[in-house]
Amino acid sequence: MNIDDSLEVYLKYVKYEKNLSANTVNAYSKDLLHFINYLKNLGILKTSDLSLDAFRKYLRYLDNFKYSNRTIIRK
Repeated sequence: MNIDDSLEVYLKYVKYEKNLSANTVNAYSKDLLHFINYLKNLGILKTSDLSLDAFRKYLRYLDNFKYSNRTIIRK
């Protein structure tokens, strides 16, 4: 599955199955879109191409922005 489709499925899940608030779903969407754009820049377009290394690189990338630890954990 491509990562854009995965995002759509996940957001529908948290909205309808988990019954999360619109603000929470919007925050999740914003954070995940940031991650997806990062992955696309790495050439990762499918969920099957994701690896632990990609997640680790993203966390190092976030560290460049001097986010607080709490923000990084949320993302």
